[in-house]
Amino acid sequence: MTTALYAVEGMMCDSCMAAVQEKVQSISGVTVVVMDLVAGGRSPLIVTSGTRLRADAVRGAVEHVGFGVLHPNGPETGGRGNGPVPPRRAIPLRIVNQ
Repeated sequence: MTTALYAVEGMMCDSCMAAVQEKVQSISGVTVVVMDLVAGGRSPLIVTSGTRLRADAVRGAVEHVGFGVLHPNGPETGGRGNGPVPPRRAIPLRIVNQ
């Protein structure tokens, strides 16, 4: 099982977040998708998979619904025609028991 952290850019509402979660959850092998909406900023996306998940699969899913994504290990494309996103530090997360 692997867990990876991404930052999704451009979301403004809960329906945006739901669309991203639904699309990422549809990736084969994904078992858990957790997000925290940061309207207009970088929203943390945590993806857990039963198998090793390629970053481009997550990026493709997020971009498919119209948003940019940044993986903390390096730049990914920014979606919505923004071009490459410069690498930045990972976003600290608030862990909430479910």
